[in-house]
Amino acid sequence: MFFLTNMAYSSLPVFLPKIMTQMGHDPLTAQALSAPPYLCAFITVLFTAHMSDRLRVRTTPIVFHALASSAG
Repeated sequence: MFFLTNMAYSSLPVFLPKIMTQMGHDPLTAQALSAPPYLCAFITVLFTAHMSDRLRVRTTPIVFHALASSAG
């Protein structure tokens, strides 16, 4: 499980701006376009943490995030 979550965090932030630059964007635009997925993930994690605390259910959000990170 650690490998699946760590794999996304170690490769995507490093190579996503480079991939965007090779697609024809200038470096500043590539950095700006690589930020929204992380903002979306941040908001999703905060929301599910708040809901799991409110509902006192821990297993479902953990499984959801593990499946989402393994999918991709």
